[in-house]
Amino acid sequence: MKTQFTIFAILILISSRLFGQLTIDAGNDTIICISVWGVDTTVIGGNPTAIGGTEPYSYAWETNYTIGSNSFGASYFLDDSTKANPKIVNDAPEKLKFILTVSDNDETQMQDSVNIRFSRFAYTLVDYFANINQGDTVTLMHNIGLGIEPLSFSWTPNYNISDTSVSNPRAWPDIDTDYQVIAMDSLGCVSEPDIFEVSVNPLGISMNKKVDSKSIVFPNPIDSKSKIYIHGNQFTDYIIKVINTSGQTVLSDKMDSDSYNIGNKINKSGLYVYLILNNRKIVSSGQFIKR
Repeated sequence: MKTQFTIFAILILISSRLFGQLTIDAGNDTIICISVWGVDTTVIGGNPTAIGGTEPYSYAWETNYTIGSNSFGASYFLDDSTKANPKIVNDAPEKLKFILTVSDNDETQMQDSVNIRFSRFAYTLVDYFANINQGDTVTLMHNIGLGIEPLSFSWTPNYNISDTSVSNPRAWPDIDTDYQVIAMDSLGCVSEPDIFEVSVNPLGISMNKKVDSKSIVFPNPIDSKSKIYIHGNQFTDYIIKVINTSGQTVLSDKMDSDSYNIGNKINKSGLYVYLILNNRKIVSSGQFIKR
């Protein structure tokens, strides 16, 4: 009997050492496709996030993203930074590293981390089109950028076009044709469609516009802290215009620095386009959402 009791005690001791240690899992590194409407809900953390140790557990997620003088922590990107499996509710232009700290009831602490990368396409407001003579050839352009390379493309219709699967094919339509393209990145994230209009006429008229400055809205969808940031050296006579989906200008204002507080200027929910002009020429453009 004594021998059996001794063996049983040893098994309990071994079991507590094997299975009693606090172990945590922040989950797998994840890539999230972002649409123009924002972040589709994604849950992070393990399954389960913590085992072993002494329950109950406390969870603390941390991250940091800085743009300009503004810093955004885990409470901005997650619906609850103290949950085992929080939801991501906002995205960032760069990869985020979330650090998870779990404490058990005996004050034992363990840490793990997970990387979250957001795949977002960017779109300019350049109006690409061409007027050609019948028999002429034009190179098709589009406004789709970013995504996680390499990108693949799909143009329609497949009519008098050199290659429907490349970024900038050549086309020689005999009649007016609107060529539409979508892009897919290496992770399967798909862009919004873009259109290149080709008008066929005997005049040979051509037009070209160029947007040469980069800008970004962050956070987007916008809230009270959202700003439009533009990369540039001087900001004399810069004007910002915001246009709704009906083509109405809902805001026109001066922009005299590298950022503009847009957060409290737009009240109605919807998708908006912004233009930044200098001497009546568009120098940058983009889109944002008001929920």
